[in-house]
Amino acid sequence: PRTMELKVIDFNIAAPNGQKPPHLRGKRAGNPNYRSANQKANGPAEHGDDVHTIGVVLAILRDAANNR
Repeated sequence: PRTMELKVIDFNIAAPNGQKPPHLRGKRAGNPNYRSANQKANGPAEHGDDVHTIGVVLAILRDAANNR
């Protein structure tokens, strides 16, 4: 049987209270295709942005599983 391995990666782009880590100030982090509408409009970070991104990632994983 085929097995799959899950890897969790920390890209060090999260910060509290909508602040950016020092190495990212003045820059945009992450893939634009995964950003919520709020993030694309340069709005403040909100919890819904994380929910949107997780939904995108889960949809991609689902599609990958269905196409193998």
